[in-house]
Amino acid sequence: MSTHLQILSIPSCSLSVQPHLSKQVSRLRFSLILCYNIVESIYHRELFIPPIKSMQTQQTRPLDDRLRQAGLKVTRPRLLVMGLLQELGGHRSIDELIRGLKARGTPLPRASVYNVISMLVNRGLVMLADAGPGPALYEVALNWHHHFVCIDCGTIIDIPCVKGEKPCLLPDWVPGTVEETQIIFRGRCAQCLAQTENLA
Repeated sequence: MSTHLQILSIPSCSLSVQPHLSKQVSRLRFSLILCYNIVESIYHRELFIPPIKSMQTQQTRPLDDRLRQAGLKVTRPRLLVMGLLQELGGHRSIDELIRGLKARGTPLPRASVYNVISMLVNRGLVMLADAGPGPALYEVALNWHHHFVCIDCGTIIDIPCVKGEKPCLLPDWVPGTVEETQIIFRGRCAQCLAQTENLA
């Protein structure tokens, strides 16, 4: 009789482990389930976020059209900053944007980058990604979501919001109005968990 136990089974992904490794497996299982749910929700469950086709339409729409639709004038600094942010993807700091603009041969003063980002956030074209302590991070706003932050490597992963719009979570009482709700999930990503298991 085999001493291996199958503890997790998801489409095209199964994990077999020795019975005495239950504690380590429990952490790895949680991480795998989290990663699978993220992928599943992004690519299959339109309940969580707008359909992928809609997101692609927003991404491929000319930047000048998106600026005009948001009620903004089309200016060179706005096009440069938003274009770079979209090109880089992920979560970017002001310093990263300044370095990126310089590397492309289209440098802008730091104050200009700050002003542009502030306006784009205010008009909903860019999202301030709340990932906790550290420099402010920004990303192109395609859908409202939350973030998972790995406490070991610092990786930031987008977590789809069930409601898909802000504010998605309201307390029983607040001393005013709630504009938005951002939830930060902290833990260890699948890659860090796997590395820890290999060292054990």
